[in-house]
Amino acid sequence: MDSKRLPSEEPEGETVRAEIRGLAVGGTAVGRVTGPEGSPRVGMTIFLPFVAPGEVVEARVRRVHARYLDAELSAIRTPSGDRTTPPCPYFGACGGCDLQHMTYEAQLAAKHDMVRGAFRSGGLAEAADRIEAVVPGPPFGYRRRIILHIDGEGRAGYYRRQSHTVLPVVDCPISGPEIRKFLAAGIEFGETAFSENAELHIETGENGLFAVLKTTGHLTERQAGRLLERLRPLVTGALIEAEGRGMAQFGEAAMLRKMAGMAEDEAGEAAPGVFSQVNPVINEQLVERVVGLAERTGAQSACDLYAGAGNFALPLAAGGRRVTAVERVSALVTAGRAEATRRGLAERLEFVRSDVAHYLRRKPRPTDLIVADPPRAGLGKLTGDLGFAPRMAFISCHLPSAVRDLKALEAEGWHVETVTPFDMFAQTAHVELLTVLYR
Repeated sequence: MDSKRLPSEEPEGETVRAEIRGLAVGGTAVGRVTGPEGSPRVGMTIFLPFVAPGEVVEARVRRVHARYLDAELSAIRTPSGDRTTPPCPYFGACGGCDLQHMTYEAQLAAKHDMVRGAFRSGGLAEAADRIEAVVPGPPFGYRRRIILHIDGEGRAGYYRRQSHTVLPVVDCPISGPEIRKFLAAGIEFGETAFSENAELHIETGENGLFAVLKTTGHLTERQAGRLLERLRPLVTGALIEAEGRGMAQFGEAAMLRKMAGMAEDEAGEAAPGVFSQVNPVINEQLVERVVGLAERTGAQSACDLYAGAGNFALPLAAGGRRVTAVERVSALVTAGRAEATRRGLAERLEFVRSDVAHYLRRKPRPTDLIVADPPRAGLGKLTGDLGFAPRMAFISCHLPSAVRDLKALEAEGWHVETVTPFDMFAQTAHVELLTVLYR
């Protein structure tokens, strides 16, 4: 283990002054210690949450590392003109949002600088100069699905910041109106039989609000029925699942099966391209940009890796292209094929159920465009197996893995044409990156 990563001191109440210059990957502010005069901390890098670029602050040091400090805000000495009042009463305590203390315009600018800084520090200086402005979306009200955690007392909420303790909530301004109405009802499950972790998945569907309550512990049929009755007045459909088995349900069966069985892949990670996106407004713009790339370059064929249920593959095929969609989750492949048939696209859209690494080992036939939308871990070792197309649309939801993958792709002869950040998760430090590459 690298000793430079270990905290060398755990000071009690040490206060420093700092000037903040931007956002670090992960959402904390980053700056430089400027005082007090004579302090051995002067000149060190400092990280602390809930501060805006350009501010001068006092901060209480939590950890001292070899080259940087972790700290908490004590006082703002020179506030930024971009500072604003967070609309959410849970901001700061909740582990979700990072940036509600900044105006939306300032958030977009800070995210652009964050991406540019990550590219430069990762050895992608030329690509850093090709980063476009962040594509904005709705600042609030954009989430169409959330996951609530349920504690041992039956209270539902989000995790508190830097913990797995549940913070009960009755509002979430970044969520859509149907979800906010659900939260406002203040649902509690009281004395439940949850012997292990429980989660409540809430999603806005075409026909209303749906809920899937999942627990890894055991439930009796009677207990499941009681839980279902708690949800019935608030949603259009609900499913109670215990130990991976559906126990009780009502409402639209297909939607509930999708939420219970397709929201995760076999590894327990969120599967890309699953039916409805968290932020449909931004997703639509992202899909339009990928389809526009195909049109601009005259692509007649495409290979969509990590295709999900066809988020990119279906629109590409609708434009007349022959598309191969590769996805390892069988339920998503089944759903994608059904949707392709429904739209009359089955003849030119082939869904292949396969792990992407296995598919690439079979040496796919040449195509005009690769679309790759991997999970957070990124492409990894597969960056050397993508030479069967002259162009690629690489989508990433995780900035560090994107930088690593793009560095590896450059070594394989790929060149970055443009990098476009999309504000898929407003009020947080996360961005969705679309990088267009050519060989």
